[in-house]
Amino acid sequence: MKLIEFARRLQAELEALDHPEIVSVEDISVPPGSSDDPNAQHRKHNLVKVNYANGGSTTIMVQAVRGPGIPKHANYDLPREAF
Repeated sequence: MKLIEFARRLQAELEALDHPEIVSVEDISVPPGSSDDPNAQHRKHNLVKVNYANGGSTTIMVQAVRGPGIPKHANYDLPREAF
């Protein structure tokens, strides 16, 4: 499963909880090369953000991806092939 598919599935599962404390769930993934923002390279490991009624939030991140076709990479420096 690629990270884009995983992020969408995770977002759908969290939204399906219909929990009163969860205000919104956002897919915030930024695959390499998908943004002109120079800071995007520092956010490519962030996938989903959950916003809560009390104003807090959680960001779900990916440290590493391993498997066929995925080159070795440093933690949090996810390669294009993972998306």
